[in-house]
Parts: sequence; structure tokens; C-alpha cells
Amino acid sequence: MDILVHSSNGNREQFELDFFFNPRNVAVLGASRKPGAVGYTILENLLDFKGQVFPINPNATEILGMRAYPSFQDLFEPVDLAIISVPREIVPIVLEDAGRAGCLGAIIVTSGFKEVGKKDLEDQLLDIAKRYSMRLIGPNCLGIYDAKSRLDTSFLSKQKQARPGPGSIAFLSQSGAFLAAIMDWAASEKIGISKGVSYGNKADVNELDLIDYLIEDDDTQVICLYIEGIENPRVFFEKASAASKKKPILIMKAGLSEEGTKAAASHTGSMAGSGLLFKSACKQAGLIMVRDYRELFNAAKALVRSGPVTGNKVAILTNGGGAGVMTTDYAMEKSFKMSNLSDSTKEKLKSFLPVFASVNNPVDITGSGNEDDYVKSLKIIQADDDVDAVLGINLVQVPGMDEKIVSVLPAEIAMSSKPYYSIMIGGNYTNKIKLKLEKKGMLVYNNIIDCIDSLHISSLYTKFREKDSWQGEKTSLKASKKAKSITSKTLKSNKISLIEPFLSEFLNDYKMPLSQSYFFSSIEDILNSNNIVFPGVAKVVSHEIIHKTDAGGVILGIKSKDDLVGAYKNIIENANKYDPSAKIMGISYQKMEKKGVELIVGGFNDKYFGPMVMFGLGGIYVEVLKDVAFAMAPITKQIAMDMIKELKSYKILTGVRGEDPVDQEKIAELLVKFSEVLYLHPEVKEMEFNPVFAYKDSVVIVDSRVLLEK
Repeated sequence: MDILVHSSNGNREQFELDFFFNPRNVAVLGASRKPGAVGYTILENLLDFKGQVFPINPNATEILGMRAYPSFQDLFEPVDLAIISVPREIVPIVLEDAGRAGCLGAIIVTSGFKEVGKKDLEDQLLDIAKRYSMRLIGPNCLGIYDAKSRLDTSFLSKQKQARPGPGSIAFLSQSGAFLAAIMDWAASEKIGISKGVSYGNKADVNELDLIDYLIEDDDTQVICLYIEGIENPRVFFEKASAASKKKPILIMKAGLSEEGTKAAASHTGSMAGSGLLFKSACKQAGLIMVRDYRELFNAAKALVRSGPVTGNKVAILTNGGGAGVMTTDYAMEKSFKMSNLSDSTKEKLKSFLPVFASVNNPVDITGSGNEDDYVKSLKIIQADDDVDAVLGINLVQVPGMDEKIVSVLPAEIAMSSKPYYSIMIGGNYTNKIKLKLEKKGMLVYNNIIDCIDSLHISSLYTKFREKDSWQGEKTSLKASKKAKSITSKTLKSNKISLIEPFLSEFLNDYKMPLSQSYFFSSIEDILNSNNIVFPGVAKVVSHEIIHKTDAGGVILGIKSKDDLVGAYKNIIENANKYDPSAKIMGISYQKMEKKGVELIVGGFNDKYFGPMVMFGLGGIYVEVLKDVAFAMAPITKQIAMDMIKELKSYKILTGVRGEDPVDQEKIAELLVKFSEVLYLHPEVKEMEFNPVFAYKDSVVIVDSRVLLEK
């Protein structure tokens, strides 16, 4: 077992958490003789544990047939794991005892710490743990359920909450109550789990520590999380993305809405952050978000039992035409394509199916088809080169199909290179057959939506594993000294925005595709300038005037130098009337660009997520429809292309109603460059290019703004 090392900033450099799941022995501090009490129920739930259990109670000699001990000092051997369920005020005292006795880890069930404002008391626990190189789970948690070692530290009675049997799905939860409900449901659905962990306030061990452990755990194939808040989302997503390349990580997130965020903060004392940013970061990092516990376990079951889904072409095999049509409809809705079965496949099917059967996709063997017809058809369809996965619908209510399907359906079909997802719709008789097929390793669902949603998630994970890095390269990026000087001088002058000519200098230093522009501080500047491109637009330049149009500070349609001089006079006069205290630096002039597809590229430094990039179509698409995509900066070109294609209005970029398609490569290059600038300049609070015009062979930034903060 590795030595525990705590660095000076509290982060773990090296750790091993196996003693939490497979301890040689466990001590229960707060063990009670009173049935129904927390300390009594914990001991009850540990009766099946394969290791030794030491109840600690100074007023008892025996509890539940186990010898009780007055204190840690009275034990005759070192203890791996302490479970603490004493009153809050004495938790630090017993934790100190556990550390002094050489305990490797402690699960603190007791609540009443950070979640109710007692952060100082929780910090005290962490200080004690560090002093003794001891790891903590909790406080305010149920702790651990390990289906293999039978370690069960919960204080919830087995009469009220069932425990699932062994399986390959691990479930991590900030909420103990939610973990209990999930395990109870999983047990009723005969879904096995490897480990269930309620980690509560995560004073020490957090979700990343547990993910690191589970990635190396041979008993776990899929990791599921219920999350309320993450203190450092950027670190979480960076590490979880690397872990997800090895095993799928499914996330159910509370606090995605504004009101949900408040509720999560009051429940756990943690900040949930922006739901929209969280969803975007999950997608970028390859973590799969699900809507509820049903979708969570349905998808996890698919990822455990089926082979990789390497394409989006599906074939449907059914013995009921209506169910086949409905399955087709929903598969199309989830962006799957119907396989074009070859003539050879169809001829093979025709050779034994009745003449009234359909050999097109979906293949309908009809209600007269029996189990042998079904299995023979399935093997032929799986062998077709245009098929990536098969959706099989077994309606056992019809005359030709019954329980015999269990014995004739080969187990190897479940792990074929062409995954087989079965749908069985019905009641008690159907469910009895469904359970028998699941025991053979088959992937069986009792409705169409659950089945196709799970197939969709499996295909998403396959695509993620094939992708390159989830984020752009950071080490090779270097900020421009000139650009840094521009922002530094602006901040030193107590200004929070870049204005011309410094705005253009800053962006041009990073070779941004700006529209040709000029800065004039006087009429003489205009008269002495040559090669001014007309027509164009003039705008007031002032730190104090943000809303230029409201101040009469924007004049369009300037066609000559005389027009420009007149515009200068009018803009200065209007600005002085609008805000007599404003310092007017002059005007900026920009040539009028031909109309292209209007885009918006924006970004900001978020308090929790760090630099974030936003992309969308401009105009009503961003203002009304809010059709935008986000990503954590810096991004790769592949991520930029994903952002572009994520838009609901993406087809507009490909050319509609005779319009030319725009250059998506150039848009992606702009997004990458934008993300790098945002990442390199933490002093940039917000940066926005709006609008950006996209054409068939180029993009141009028509207007821009950069806001700073110290």
C-alpha cells in the first residue's frame, strides 16, 4: 500500500484508497446497544462484512454478539477504517484518537458541519487527518457500500432499503439520501453495482479521488456520479476527461437551473455554478450527462454489456409491425440512420420467412414467426456490412413467440461486433422472460425510448474515445508582450475597456481578421490621411460612452472625406451633449463590409470555470433563440468544429435557398485564436466580436469590444 503524502497546499500527491473498500477491519465509534439508533444500525449492516468489526462504546461489553471496546486504545491490533457516528462536538476528539492509533481512514457519518455554516469545525477535522496522514470521507454522508467485500457503513435499515448485488457499475453521490434511493431501485431492478459511495461534504476525499481509484478498480466498468457542486470545475473536467478515456463516466447534475443552484448550495454548502456551462464542459470533456436515474442505469447497463457502437446505421428486427415503425421514428429522432440491407441479405431472409413478411429495414417476421426464425434472421442481419447495431423487438404475446427465446438466443450475440439491443414490451410474463435473458448477459429494455437513448449514449462515448485532446495545448502558448503592455497601461489608468486605437492594436497583434479601420483624434488627422476606403461608418471613441448609438455617436453611409469631416463634427457635438463629463478621444472609422452570415464570437473569464468561449449565429439567433455553444478555453480546431455543428441553426452555414455555404474552417480558426487570447489574458473579463461576417472563403470581424479587470 502506498504511503499517504499531503502536500503543503492540501492536495494529495500520492494516495491509495483501497482500505476504504477492502479494509481488514473496521472500528465503529458511536456503536449503540439501542435498536434503531444510528450506531446500532451501522453495526447491523456490518454483520455481513468479511473482515473484523470492533464496536467502540465505553458503556458496553457486547453489542449484536460482538465484543465491544471502551476506546481505540483498548484494541489489540491496528485498525484500517474508522466509522464515526458520535455527536458533532466530539467528532474531533474521536478522530484524534483514531489518528493516534494509526487508523488509515475514517468515514464521518455525523452531520452539522460546512452544510450548516460550521466550516471552521470541518477544517479542524481535515487538519487532524493531515497530521496523522489519514484520509476522510464525509462528514455528513452514508459512506460506502461495497458489494464484493460486503462493507456497508450506512445507517439505513435493510428492512427499508434493499442493497443491490454485485455488478460492474459504481455510483458516487454527494447526497446520501439519493444514493440510498438509487441502490434501493437498482436492487428492485436486479441491477448489480460494484460500489456505492456517499461522500457528503468532501472535506478530504472528493469525486476526483474516487474516480482515480475506480479507474484502476477491476470490479468497475462504468462510473456514475450524482453531483450537486464542484469547487474547482476546471480541474475536475481536466482530470475527469483523461479518466473518461479509460472508462465511461455518466453524470447526473442537480442545480442546473437558477433555483436549483440555490437549493444545492443550501444543501451541501457548495457552489453548483452555471448549468449551461456545466453541460458544455461535460460535452467537451467526454462526460455523459443524463436526465435521471433511470437513464443513468439504462445507459450504464448498455456500456457494460454491449460492445462498442462504431457507427450510426441501425437495423430493426421485429415480430410486430407497429412497434418496428415507432422504433424507426425515435431512432431517426436521435440521429441514427436506417441501414440499407443488401440484396443478398434480403434473399437469405426470404428463403425461410413467410411471403407476407417484410425483409426491408425494419425487418418484420410478423406474429407468426417463431424463436428460430427470429434468431436466424438476427444472425443474417448482423452479418450485413451496412449494419452497425441491431434493435430487436420481441413481442412474446403473439402466437409464434414464447419463453423458448431464452434457450435459442445465443449468449455470444450480446457481445457481437454489431451490438444487439433488445426491446420487450409487456407485463409479468414478458418481464419473467426479460430477467432470464438478462441473466444470460443480454441487453434488454421494456420500452423503445430507454433502449434507443442507451444506444445513443453508447455511440456518444465511442465517438469521444476516438477524439483527440479535450482542450487545446497550453504549454506552447505565449502572450504577446505588446498586447500585455496595452492591457497593463489601460488598467493602470483605471480604465476597464480597450478603446481605439489600442483595441485594434491589441487584436491585430494576434492577427485577428479585423475589418479595415482608422482612428482620428482630430479633423486634421482626417485631412492628412490618404487611402481611406469608402463607404464606411464612424463611431465615437470614449471610455465613458459605452452605448454609442444612444449618444448619437454612430454615423453610417459616409461616402467621402468631406462626409467624414462632417461626421466627426456631429459625433463630437452629440457626445458632448450626451455626457459633458466624458473625455472624447476622437472617432474610429471603418469601411462598410458586404453583408455575410452574421455570427457572434464571445468569451469571458468565469469565476469557477475560468476562460469560456461562446459561439453562435448573430441577430435573432442569439438574442431570441439563444442558439449558442460554449467551451472551456483554449480549444482545439476539432472542438471548434464541434461547437459550429452543435448549433440548431447549423444548416444556415452550409448554404440554404441558393445561398453560398460559408467557410467553416476559417470560423474554426477564428474560434481557436479567440480562445487562446482569452486564455493568455486573465485580465480580460469579457471579449466579444459582434457581428462577425462569414463568407464562402473568409470571415471578418465587424465590431469588437474588450473589457478588463484587475
